Amino acid sequence: YLDLIKQEIPRYEELQDQAIAAIPFAPERVLELGMGTGETTRRLIEAYPDSWVVGLDSSPDMVYRLVRAYTTQLDCPVGPHAMRATATTNALDHGADLAQVQAWLGHEDIATTRLYDRRQLRAETSPTFLVAY
Repeated sequence: YLDLIKQEIPRYEELQDQAIAAIPFAPERVLELGMGTGETTRRLIEAYPDSWVVGLDSSPDMVYRLVRAYTTQLDCPVGPHAMRATATTNALDHGADLAQVQAWLGHEDIATTRLYDRRQLRAETSPTFLVAY
């Protein structure tokens, strides 16, 4: 795989060198997302042997398994969809624009995004509650 990447990306070796050289200080901890060939991680460890480097393949399956494992350890097993729904609801509750949230989630139909919008369920924003008697 690495050989294929080197063939397809011009000046791959130089890019890798520049990526490591661009780190402004010796990091204590690094979370490497999207391991791919592992080449960046290998070079990072070589350049900073005292750094604690964790590599994570951020494929959907990997994220699901990771979230499930950690939340199960916490005795609160939830999946990534529940976390995504919570983040969406939270963003909307804090004034995020519905159309921007739709784009963020990749929903084709805004009606799907509206399912997460709980603002209309709050008593303090209900027209009935706001009527002065």
